[in-house]
Amino acid sequence: MTGFENKVVLVTGASSGIGEYLARRFYELGACVALCSRSKERVDKAVSAYAPLDDPRILTMTADMTKPEDIRAFADAAVKRFGHIDVLINNAGLSHPKPTVEVTEEDFNVTVETKLRGYFFMAAAAAADMLKRQEGGAVINIGSVQSATVIPGQAVYASTNAGICQMTRSLAREWGKAGIRVNCIAPGSIHTPENAARYADPAVEQAMCEKIPLGYRGYVEQIADAAVFFAGQASSYVTGQTLYVDGGLSLIQG
Repeated sequence: MTGFENKVVLVTGASSGIGEYLARRFYELGACVALCSRSKERVDKAVSAYAPLDDPRILTMTADMTKPEDIRAFADAAVKRFGHIDVLINNAGLSHPKPTVEVTEEDFNVTVETKLRGYFFMAAAAAADMLKRQEGGAVINIGSVQSATVIPGQAVYASTNAGICQMTRSLAREWGKAGIRVNCIAPGSIHTPENAARYADPAVEQAMCEKIPLGYRGYVEQIADAAVFFAGQASSYVTGQTLYVDGGLSLIQG
C-alpha cells in the first residue's frame, strides 16, 4: 500500500513539465487524479503516455486558471466524478521575462491572474469541499525559487511567487483547525521541456550549474518527491511552509 489508494488528487497545469510528472507520480501511487490545462488535447496526450484515457481513476478537462468559472467547473467535476477532493496541487503558471519598462499590462495581468489569483480561487474551491466533509486535506502550491532570489527582468513573476508564499501561510492558518494543511514547493532550475531551448547551449547549462551550490540542475522527480511528502502522512504536522527544492539556488542572489 502506498497511502494514496482511494485518494483524490487534483493537478492544474498538468499537460507538461512539472505538472505532467506530478500527475503521473500520484496516478502510479494509486490515486484518482483530476487533471486540467488550457488544452484538453495536450493534457490527454500527456496522460496517454502512462495510462489509458478511459481509466476510471483519471479525469481530464480544459480549465483556464484566469477564469473563475473554469476553476469552479474543474473542482465540481472532480467532486462529481470521484466524490471528494483530498489533495490539490496548484501548478498552472507562466512567465514573461523582460525588462520592466517593456512589460505590458497584458503580461502583468496574465502572470498574476494565472498564478496568484488562480491559485487563490482554486485553493478556495478545493477547500470548500474539504471543509464540508470535515476530513482535512492538503493544498500544495508550486511556487518558484524566484520568490527568494533577485533576477533582473523577472519582477512580475518573482513578486507573484512571493505572494504565493504569503498566501500559503495565510490559508494554512485559516484552515488549520479543519485539518487542511497548505504548503508550497519552490523549485529551482529544473529540467523541463519548457526550458530545454534556453539550456541547449552547453555554456548556459554550465553557468547555471556553477551557480547552484549542489552543482546541477534539478529534475521533475525531485519536485514530485516533495509533493508526495506534503500530500501524505509524513508531513502531517507541517503546514504553512515553503520548501525550496533548488539545490541551494535560493542562497544565491542574482
